[in-house]
Amino acid sequence: EMETRREVTHEMGRQYMEMQESFNERITALQEDVAASKAEIEDVQRTAERTRIEKDDKINQQDEEIKTLTAKMESMAFEFADMLKSTLDKMSQRIEVTHSSWDRDAGKPPLMNR
Repeated sequence: EMETRREVTHEMGRQYMEMQESFNERITALQEDVAASKAEIEDVQRTAERTRIEKDDKINQQDEEIKTLTAKMESMAFEFADMLKSTLDKMSQRIEVTHSSWDRDAGKPPLMNR
């Protein structure tokens, strides 16, 4: 009976050691998975931060371009308004000259004199 007890105790010890080794291997594998996941999370966070910075830079660049183009458009509108005013002034002068010559020619339209 002592021999049987020793064999059972030995077998239980062996099974315990196998289970302990199996658990240690599982713990090591899970720790490696955790480390890999942490590294992946950090990589994704860096990528997200880089993308956010690029987005902000692009938005700032486009805002500056909008400001520049708006200023250019306003400048062109003022130039066009000046051109129209100049053209109107010239046409008004020509009409005035034509009108005064029409008055001198006794009411005949200027084209009738030709």
